[in-house]
Amino acid sequence: MFGISKRINPKLNVEIGAIYTGWESYDSLAVDCDRPLLGLTRSVTPKNWGSVWRYQIGFEYRHSPEWTWRLGYTYDQEPMPLSTLDYQVPTGDRQLLSIGFGYAKNNWALDFAYTYLISDDRHFDARRREWVFDSHSRDMGANIFLLSYSIRL
Repeated sequence: MFGISKRINPKLNVEIGAIYTGWESYDSLAVDCDRPLLGLTRSVTPKNWGSVWRYQIGFEYRHSPEWTWRLGYTYDQEPMPLSTLDYQVPTGDRQLLSIGFGYAKNNWALDFAYTYLISDDRHFDARRREWVFDSHSRDMGANIFLLSYSIRL
């Protein structure tokens, strides 16, 4: 992970960063059962995920001593190869668009953020042995809200 923060002027700060995630170590998902389930006590599902990068940029504008506005963008690569893609996390490359604000007074602060997540469409090739059928995931998105209240002691 690395990042750079630059104060452009007394009110505006810009931050860029990148995160490398070494998913190549996630080669399989093994589940052990104490009691047999459908005659099985162990299930192993291949994953073979690849390593990926996540890139982000954010802006913070201090409107006044109390009010701060924030804006951000993230591009997050997908680690799952088509050969092991399944329904557990049926997603593609993701983009996140964020906006938020903070209000601080004395020793307390209130922050609000909204992020809209957009995920690329993916096609699933049939692997009937693994209960994966020829299908698509599309129009995937998520609305993410954050509200936090903090007090400095």
